[in-house]
Amino acid sequence: MYMAYGWPQVIPLEQGPCPSQKHIIYLKVTNRLFLVVSPSHLELWSSSQHKVRLGKYKRNAESLEREGENIQAVWSPDTKLIAILTSSFFLHIFKVQFSDKRIQIGGKQPSGLFLANVSLLLSEHVPFADKDLTVSNFVSDNKHLLLGLSNGSLYSISWKGEFYGAFELDPSSCDSSDASISPHSLGNGAASGRAPADSVSNHNTTSKSSIVRLELCLLKRLLFVLYSDGQLISCSISKKGLKQTEYIKAQNKLGSGDAVCISVASDQQILAVGTRRGAVKLYDLAESASLIRTVSLYDWGYSMDDTGPVSCICMDT
Repeated sequence: MYMAYGWPQVIPLEQGPCPSQKHIIYLKVTNRLFLVVSPSHLELWSSSQHKVRLGKYKRNAESLEREGENIQAVWSPDTKLIAILTSSFFLHIFKVQFSDKRIQIGGKQPSGLFLANVSLLLSEHVPFADKDLTVSNFVSDNKHLLLGLSNGSLYSISWKGEFYGAFELDPSSCDSSDASISPHSLGNGAASGRAPADSVSNHNTTSKSSIVRLELCLLKRLLFVLYSDGQLISCSISKKGLKQTEYIKAQNKLGSGDAVCISVASDQQILAVGTRRGAVKLYDLAESASLIRTVSLYDWGYSMDDTGPVSCICMDT
């Protein structure tokens, strides 16, 4: 279901071959388009007043059996490419190309919608597939992607399918602050808040917390990394985006170590952090990540016994 012009509409998505493939693993709305990715296929729709499916890509049974179901996805900011990681650790890169022919929607006037061709550019087995790791979500700019791993490292990949390897952040080097981030402090040498790693296998998987969520604000050049133990780290990135991993530096710890989910509204420059105590903290990224306010269910007469911790947050970009 989606809301357009004030009322809800139901989108008739295609069903997968089995019940486990009926849920949605990724949903993104941008530039009057929205992308839906399920375990077995992806669909591209218009998000305007008229609901029109512009394109799709459906994997066959052989591909699903050999490479596993889709588990993570990300859409490039320029909407030209889609990356999907499968349960058997295959990386699929898709190209989205719009035709020149406008779609006719009733009447004689053509709409502003164009059919899209979604094609598979490459399918590669990721290098860390045999390391018994789990993964976080993707974040990306128009050139590179980052993925968090359960051994506490980040993995860098290009949109061309080039695997640049793993590297670590050092949370112990961060300042503990709920009000201060220095997003443009980049330096010229090796980043002090980052520890390089030659390969994923060099990490101690028992002593490090898993990375469970990544969020990226390209406008402020900030990367947020959430660990399974509740630590939330803000990192600065280079002016060139995610390409130069040596300049991705851990800078500040946000909150008190009880974060369970995060979401960034990039255009509004707001970071929302859900906590184990059932509260949501809002940070203003335009003002050095200063805490704007804390929204607590307790203020509406609820207790933790009623609601439990915050489970997820989603904000419009």
